[in-house]
Amino acid sequence: MTYNWYDTHASTWYQGYGPGGGPSHTNPGSFVDLSTLTEGTADYNKALDAITNNIVGLFEQKGITAAQAKASDDYKNLVNLAKAGDTKGAFQGAAAAVTSAADRGDLFGADAAEGGDQNYGASFLKDVADGKITATVEELYTKGLLREADTAGLNYHNKNLANNRSIAEIAGDFLASDEASLQKGYHQQYGRTGAVHLITDEDTGEVTVDHSKGLGYWIKDNEAKDSGISDLQNFINVTSYRGEDQDGDGKVSPEERLTSKYNVSAETLVRDDMRNILGQVSSEADKANIPFYTAAQKDDVQRYVDYIREARTDDLTDPNTGERLAGVGNTDESTDEALFTNTHIGYRGLTMDSLNQGDADDFRGYDLDGDGQVTGDEIVASPTGMGRFGTRAEVKEYMDEHSGVDSDNLSAAQASGTFQRDFASTNAYGQKVFDSVHPKVWGAVTDEDPYKTYVPWADPFGGTVTKDELEKLLLPENLDHWKKHSSLWLPNQGQARGKGPIGEDGWRIDPTTPNLPTPLPVDRKDINYMPNVSSDVQDTSGYGQAKTQFDQAVTAAAPDIRTAQGQAGQRFTGTSAKGVRMKRSKASRMGTIRGTKQLGREQQTKSLNI
Repeated sequence: MTYNWYDTHASTWYQGYGPGGGPSHTNPGSFVDLSTLTEGTADYNKALDAITNNIVGLFEQKGITAAQAKASDDYKNLVNLAKAGDTKGAFQGAAAAVTSAADRGDLFGADAAEGGDQNYGASFLKDVADGKITATVEELYTKGLLREADTAGLNYHNKNLANNRSIAEIAGDFLASDEASLQKGYHQQYGRTGAVHLITDEDTGEVTVDHSKGLGYWIKDNEAKDSGISDLQNFINVTSYRGEDQDGDGKVSPEERLTSKYNVSAETLVRDDMRNILGQVSSEADKANIPFYTAAQKDDVQRYVDYIREARTDDLTDPNTGERLAGVGNTDESTDEALFTNTHIGYRGLTMDSLNQGDADDFRGYDLDGDGQVTGDEIVASPTGMGRFGTRAEVKEYMDEHSGVDSDNLSAAQASGTFQRDFASTNAYGQKVFDSVHPKVWGAVTDEDPYKTYVPWADPFGGTVTKDELEKLLLPENLDHWKKHSSLWLPNQGQARGKGPIGEDGWRIDPTTPNLPTPLPVDRKDINYMPNVSSDVQDTSGYGQAKTQFDQAVTAAAPDIRTAQGQAGQRFTGTSAKGVRMKRSKASRMGTIRGTKQLGREQQTKSLNI
């Protein structure tokens, strides 16, 4: 299924932020104009802190840390834009920005549009191979593969260079290598560069690749090669596996992913949750379906991955098939601990959602007549609807406050019992955060809507948003934009039922019954149009009475034929093709391709840092 960013709850946080968040809004909103305030005063500092924090929060959504964000030229330029008086423009610019691939740890495969650097990774190797630039063999390693050269590889390629093989040809070999191919796979699947672990001999100084973990694990001689599967395809098979729909509801829940036939990669679990809940997208395919550039922060992902791997036990899978052993890891404590990563990410999403609702440019005016609405002359402002993006530090502060522990310590957070997987708990938590945020006016605006109420998030662990939730969270002028993109509007539309033509905006129109003319008045009276007229021949035979008596006698003497017919149908239905199970291979039942055994075997590498 294609990822639709507009179907996630996180998409609502971006309303008003630009093309992907609905109309850009030509109106300035109620944002503070720093150029009208005196630098260094309390009002100025309060507003500047709120503005810079929101810019940082937007950058953190793009896979970098707060420190990396503040060190970037983009951040500095946007802060200067806000100081010049364009707070809204600074926020929209931050939402539209693309962060440095080097900062995200994705330097090998990222191109310039993704913040990549032409002088590194696959781009560098291709330029050398095409003869556009030259390089040394060692630079092919350090700038191309982004690692120190192993001794054997360096000696081999330098020897070829001395034997009249060109550096361009050698660069082409690097590009075609298993290592480069797998690095592209890491970029495509996880949005990062794969780690290559090197071992240096203390006596000889010789450097070798450690093939027991990281990227080196995938390029060693293994069963995948023997079965004709490329290293890259084997990697994709394992990292794209997401379990089975065990209850037949058409979805694979977090619980089902953790109790599936094979282990789902811990990193896949985490990155899916961060995508679905926080809107932080990792894979190349998913990034193509999102209007803003977002990404999961690599160290953040690793923290959750480690928690899952530590929870998994060595006896989780059959050593021969790779299948999960019956009863092992399905309902025990390790599953609960692994599931908590999804729960924790869900509460981060709840916190961010409450901040975004509680602080926003949504002021229209005051309800002067007390009717509960701001209408007519009461409307004095045209808000953009742009809400606050809490920084990781701000989100942590709220989570710490409500749990009583360091919420980044996942074991302590789980033990606190604060974070529960039910609507009552999540609703109460979100309400508490909202209540602590809403009464205080966000420092980035001059006024906020004093009448708004918290809209609960019914599914903070799956990451979807309902039609009703969107309608409540989005400004009226943004609704049409979301309706054109989000499938969440389709279930109640003709398109879901295959009716009607598709309109210009992508909607399928429900055909309706045309209005009929008002019925003519009718005088309903029994009228005898043939008075004093009778039959020429009167029936005196008694036929009708005799037939009634005959029918009653037949009914009493004969069985009900219809009952017998129904019983015959029941006897033969069970022997029809309906309900007969076809014997299929294990591969067919799993829906996997050639090399499924390798999938199972690779899933045994539970504790490897891949």
